Amino acid sequence: MAKTPTGKNTSGRGTRDLTVKVRTAKGRTISSTRWLERQLNDPYVKRARAEGYRGRAAFKIMELDDRFRFLVPGARVVDLGCAPGGWCQVAVPRINALGDKPGTLVLSGTGSMAWAQNGADIVRVGGWGHGFGDEGSAYWIGHRAVTLLSHALDGRLDAPEFTRAMLKLIGIADRRDPDKALTEWFYALPHPRPMLAALAQGIDGLAASGDTTALRIFDEAADELAALVRTARKRCPQAGDIWSYAGGSFASPALKAAMTARLGTPVPPALPPIGGAVWRAAKMAGWPIDAAWISRLAASLANFKPASINLHAVDER
Repeated sequence: MAKTPTGKNTSGRGTRDLTVKVRTAKGRTISSTRWLERQLNDPYVKRARAEGYRGRAAFKIMELDDRFRFLVPGARVVDLGCAPGGWCQVAVPRINALGDKPGTLVLSGTGSMAWAQNGADIVRVGGWGHGFGDEGSAYWIGHRAVTLLSHALDGRLDAPEFTRAMLKLIGIADRRDPDKALTEWFYALPHPRPMLAALAQGIDGLAASGDTTALRIFDEAADELAALVRTARKRCPQAGDIWSYAGGSFASPALKAAMTARLGTPVPPALPPIGGAVWRAAKMAGWPIDAAWISRLAASLANFKPASINLHAVDER
């Protein structure tokens, strides 16, 4: 975890301070060195790497869609000049994770929401953004963990192992006054949403080790996400009981298990995001698409790994 910024040399993106500096500028121009320093200190870049997005701009389109709700299932999206492709990675699962099948999709990444669909009927629940809650999202999981940490520090929660692990996770385990250190750390976060969301992976590790407080957090997250699904189903009853998922939070076995206990076994995403893009393009082109075609496409993409991106060559703004 990077230390809390203390200097005055900001990066140029907001008021974030530089905590990591390029040690040598050999072979680089001044502008290239400054750009690399911005990347190294950008919480959205770190979050994009953690969740597998091709660029930091993925979070921009998430926030735009959370506010304006334009990425609805069945929508047609043309992304001009899309390299390195972060926007496409967000758009594809949001517009068509279930294909033409009736059912409900629940998303939990940095934000959270659910869609229910059946033919022309599409219902969306949640997705109001972190200011309203984003219940069950990675941000919510991180924020809930920090809240419970504060309860443990002031005596409202008896969870010594969780407390030690969380203090270490956020980088203040060596501070003499953890109460003051937690407050200073939290209110100094230059970008609270992605930085709190980034804690979810570490909290999942605690859950995997059997920590009861971490498991409780994922149970509560599952309660919130299941409520989104049930509400979407209520508003679109023809969607039926089929449900699927998308978003980085579902990499957590604890969250998946808790959701399965509440909603039954999900239908795994038939295709990765790039496969969904191929599916949509083929459908728009009028190709005959059936289950066998989708299976062949899934098999061909099973070992697909996106090419690495040269950060000096591409800056997706």
